[in-house]
Amino acid sequence: MPKERHPDIFMPWFIMDYQKDTMHLTLEEDGLYRRMLDMHWLTKGRGLPDDDLRLANTLRVDMPTWLRLKPMMAPFFQIGNGVWLNRRNYAEYLGRLEAMESAIEKSKAGVEARRRKAQAQAEVEPQVGPQVQPRVELQVEPEVNPRQYQSESESQSKSDPIPKAKGKAVINRLRTALETELMDRTQAVVGAEDMKTHGGLWRTLMRKDVTTYQKVLVEIESMTKEQHLPERQFKKSPGACFIDLYKRWTDAN
Repeated sequence: MPKERHPDIFMPWFIMDYQKDTMHLTLEEDGLYRRMLDMHWLTKGRGLPDDDLRLANTLRVDMPTWLRLKPMMAPFFQIGNGVWLNRRNYAEYLGRLEAMESAIEKSKAGVEARRRKAQAQAEVEPQVGPQVQPRVELQVEPEVNPRQYQSESESQSKSDPIPKAKGKAVINRLRTALETELMDRTQAVVGAEDMKTHGGLWRTLMRKDVTTYQKVLVEIESMTKEQHLPERQFKKSPGACFIDLYKRWTDAN
């Protein structure tokens, strides 16, 4: 029997989307982020470990460099349940996996159809004398077991931060999870009363430019933690500072 193949799923590269999201990164930060995406894909969508030592070893950088660049990498990932998960990378992996499974099923159906056709032709051919009809040898293409390389992923489906789904359902679930996370973090900064009054404004700004919104949120959270420093104290309310910083960063881009 032919040895079964285990094809790898190729990683698509959307250069325009990548450039739009990473224009603010330095050469060093850009190189590290691209390496993180590559290693993330090799985990079959399960995400990178939320462990500084393991991440530094996986990315082949020394610990001081990783700790220095880590704050710039964090906004690109959803961190939780022990992993760093990139939502776009995860959704693309599921989409490619579904497409490959569909192609495999079509190939198997074609092989089966040819086998049945050859068998039917052999049965209707007339038998002449004692001659024995030659046996029909079919060249069957090696079949790929689409589930074998998924077994590891399926065994850990309960621990995955986002359940496996298909197509648009994956993107919608990822978007909802991201919006919920950002709104919870915004409320922690501006306060429940401000969120109750201006919640619609925060949500509109986030949907308008989620990348800028994440960067501003990280900066405001940092200022909130460092209020004891004179240069980091709020001269306005946290919400007003958030709006001012968001406008400056949006205009700059």
